[in-house]
Amino acid sequence: MPQFSKRRSRTGLFIGASSILVIFVLLCLVTFAVLSLVSARADKALSDKNTAHIQAYYTAETTAYEKLAKVDTLLAENLQAGTEDKAYFDQCEFALHDAGYATRRDADALYVDYAVPISDTQQLTVKIRVRSAAERTAAEMAPLSSTQSFFYAIESWAIEGDNVWQPSDELPVYGTTAIPD
Repeated sequence: MPQFSKRRSRTGLFIGASSILVIFVLLCLVTFAVLSLVSARADKALSDKNTAHIQAYYTAETTAYEKLAKVDTLLAENLQAGTEDKAYFDQCEFALHDAGYATRRDADALYVDYAVPISDTQQLTVKIRVRSAAERTAAEMAPLSSTQSFFYAIESWAIEGDNVWQPSDELPVYGTTAIPD
């Protein structure tokens, strides 16, 4: 009988080790499944946020192109044969102000600036320069691409942030609120 009990205890030891190994493998699989689920949810949230930003950008870009088409129409309507640049720029500036566009004058150029909001913190800023008579003559001779116009040249088409960084002069150390001089 003593030999029978030795045999029994030996088989019980091997059953316990395999059970512990199975439990450990199951815990590892559950941990990796949870980590995979958390990672997938974070990726989906980031993808949704990116999709919303891209849609907002293209909506703003469409609005900016519509405004650019209106500027092009206003510049074309004010062009008269033989008009000097100063008179042409004066007429265009008046028409653009009436249409709600911000303009600025240089010594020999007229600029039109406008911005289209993308989100609460970003905007699409467009800056164009109205072409002078000499530039329009040169533009007649050269073929224009789809993004160029006979009446204007795009100086800037950029995304800009609305917020301005303000550095902090506070140093949150125990018992103090500002950096001593």
